[in-house]
Amino acid sequence: MKPKIYNRYATYCYDKKITPFQQVLTYLISPEERNRLNEEIVKINFPGNQTSNFNLRFKDEDLKPIVGAYINSISSLVEINLSFNKLTDTGAFIISKLLEGAENIVHFNMMGNQVGDSGSEKIANALKGKVNLNYVNLNTNIIGNVGVMHINELLYTNPGITTLDIGMYSLLI
Repeated sequence: MKPKIYNRYATYCYDKKITPFQQVLTYLISPEERNRLNEEIVKINFPGNQTSNFNLRFKDEDLKPIVGAYINSISSLVEINLSFNKLTDTGAFIISKLLEGAENIVHFNMMGNQVGDSGSEKIANALKGKVNLNYVNLNTNIIGNVGVMHINELLYTNPGITTLDIGMYSLLI
């Protein structure tokens, strides 16, 4: 699966005359991960606080080629980790398009970005009803009361959630 995603990402960047992120290319040429049934597992794992990524944190516009590359592998997507990047509500809107079809998502982490109320609402709506979802982390964003209300609805629509971290409102179930 990763070679296909690598090709889609590289092609998209070439077609749009965008410089591809080296950490994305490196990640996509690493060996596939598999579950206990030996099926491929698709993850988007680009935390900005890793030493290799620290000076190359994603901004909103960097998500379009990534989402475009992963969109055809959406049914196998189980994890998204975009923590400690420079993503705002615009980035949340972009990633929510991927989340809407990610029926097997288990782990979602956008901790340490700059997502506000409208972005958290969009993410919450995209994650509603995902039966495999058990972890959501939006800690250290700029989410206000309105955003918190939307995120909290996930506790009612996603019975598998065991951790919902939105900062000072963190809930462990």
